[in-house]
Formats: sequence, C-alpha cells, structure tokens
Amino acid sequence: MKWTAEEIQTAIACTGLTLVGDAVHKCSGLTVEEAQGRLDLCLKQGTLTPTAEMWQVRAWMIRQGIDLATVPDIIEGAVPVGPQRTEALMRWDKAAYVPADSPLVAIVAQSLGLNVASIWWDVLAI
Repeated sequence: MKWTAEEIQTAIACTGLTLVGDAVHKCSGLTVEEAQGRLDLCLKQGTLTPTAEMWQVRAWMIRQGIDLATVPDIIEGAVPVGPQRTEALMRWDKAAYVPADSPLVAIVAQSLGLNVASIWWDVLAI
C-alpha cells in the first residue's frame, strides 16, 4: 500500500484507523465494514479519491429529490458561452465516469449547496 494510515483515514472519513496489511482492524466514525469497503474501492482504483460512474451521480441526485433536468441550466448559468460551456454540457450528457474533483462536479454541487466531500462516499455506495 502506498498511502499512510493518516492519508487513508482522511480520505475515507474516519478517525482512529488501524490497519493490518490492507485490512481495516479498527476505525471510529464508520463500521469496520464501511471503512473496509471504502479502502477496497481506493485500492481497486489506485487513488484515495475514487471516481464515480455517472449513473451513480444521477441516481444519488434523484434519491435526494434533485431534478436532473435542472443541471444543464446550472451549467449554462455558471459557465460562459463558448467551448467550455459546450464541453461541460457534453460531459454532463455523455461522460461515463466522474472524478470527485471535476470542475463540473464543483459547479453543480456549489449551485445546489452541496459539499462534495461529505456526499461523495454516499454517491459511490450506490
């Protein structure tokens, strides 16, 4: 494993993390199973900021009562007319995967009053 326990602890949002190899032995704030699931996803993707599939993002939004039809309007209101807007709209419509640190995610989350760090694991759990 290439990450320290502190880096993993911060990434998966728990405290008091104890690892035995790649196995979570103890973690406060999450069950051991939740922490292990998050760590396994990080290990699988090779990053502490796992990427979601766009269907997961959309499903999470639907479950929160967010009308997906409003997203293009959010993008149009936040991104100036031109190639960047066209690309952002295309990414919303066509992207298969979405990184948490995507500017598109930041634009939509900010407009909806969402904190990406606090919801991302819920999105990935779908």
